Amino acid sequence: MDAGSIASADLASAQRAWCCGRKLTGTFGDAGLEIKAIILVLWLAALAIVIVWLRGLIVADGRTGPRVAWLKGWQGGAPMLAAAAVVYLGMNNFVSIYAYPPAPIAAYAPGWAEMSLVMWSGLLTGALAILARASLRASMA
Repeated sequence: MDAGSIASADLASAQRAWCCGRKLTGTFGDAGLEIKAIILVLWLAALAIVIVWLRGLIVADGRTGPRVAWLKGWQGGAPMLAAAAVVYLGMNNFVSIYAYPPAPIAAYAPGWAEMSLVMWSGLLTGALAILARASLRASMA
């Protein structure tokens, strides 16, 4: 075997290992501290939304109004927070393109994966808030 076939075999095994389970944890682990904080806030908000939603459906205590208002805030706030983080990551990406010599696209892919993870987290949180708010408002009527 020559060096090229060994390198391509190593690359193929590395791609298989990355493909099957390390996408989310690897992307989160490689993110910067501020991006990790934003992602954690969005994930915790999504969890809180599900808890508020279920509690509002199970316990009819007449306090649905404040829950609906809180959900309305997250339905618009989560995607905006995610968009702000994506713009911040995009700015860093453009600065690195300008500051360093041209690199292959694989050098920029982790940053793009971070952008996708943050946006996905924000959209998921916003979508859960929309569903929970609509469900609670329907149960009020």
